[in-house]
Amino acid sequence: MALVQSKGQAGITSLTFNSSTTTGNKIVVAHAKYGGTNIGTTDITDNKGNTYTRRVVNNSIAAKTAIWESQDSPTMGATHQISVTGTDNNLAIFELSGLAATPFDGSATNANGANSTPADTGNTATLAQAAEEVIAVACIDSGAITVTESAGQNWTTVLEEENGASFLVYSALHKTVAATTALSATWALGTNSGWSCCIGTFKKAGGQDWPVNTTETVGVTDTAAVLLPEFRISYAYEIRVD
Repeated sequence: MALVQSKGQAGITSLTFNSSTTTGNKIVVAHAKYGGTNIGTTDITDNKGNTYTRRVVNNSIAAKTAIWESQDSPTMGATHQISVTGTDNNLAIFELSGLAATPFDGSATNANGANSTPADTGNTATLAQAAEEVIAVACIDSGAITVTESAGQNWTTVLEEENGASFLVYSALHKTVAATTALSATWALGTNSGWSCCIGTFKKAGGQDWPVNTTETVGVTDTAAVLLPEFRISYAYEIRVD
C-alpha cells in the first residue's frame, strides 16, 4: 500500500498527474470550493471516462470541502486529467496503490461559520483494520492567513494555499496508518476564521501491512521456533536412544 503520486493546485478547473497512472490503482481527490453553489454529486470527472463517488462533503458554509474516490478498477494511463465543475475550486489528487477492492472505510467532517481556531474534522469511527491511507482537507473562509496542521499527527502536506488575496486558504494532507485508532485532522489558524474540513480513510488490500508486531503461540513448545508474518509457530520433539 503506497501513495504513488500526488499533486495539488488552487484556483483551477482541471489538474493532470505528472506521470502516467497505473492499472489496478485508485484515484482519490481532496476538493475545496468557495461560493454559494454547493459541491454536487457529479462535480469531479476525468478524461478516462471514470466516475467518482463523493465519499464525504461539507456544504454548510461558504468554504466547502469534499473527498472523492474513483470507481472500482478505473481506467488509467498517460496524461490522466481530473476536472471539476464550476469556479473557485482547489484540488489535490492522489494515486494510491495496494488498496482493497472496495477501499473506503470511514470519514468525519465538521464546520464552523463563526470565527474560530483550530479547524478540526472531529473523529472518524474506529478503523476497520490497521493498515489504511488517510486523506484530509480544509478550506478557510478568510483572506491571507497562516494555516498549519497540528504537530505530532504525522501528516504530509500535498497542497497548502495561504494567499487569500488570490485564492481561498486551503490545505490537503495525506498519511498512512498502521493502527485502528479513530482519526481526526486539525489545523491551527493564524487568525480566527470560518472553516470546513473533511477526513476519509481507505483500506489496504489484505487488511494488514507486513510485518505484524504481535505473535501467537500454537502447538507444543520447544527450543526451536519459526516467526511468520502473522503468528509464531513453536514445536518440540524428543529423540531417545535406548
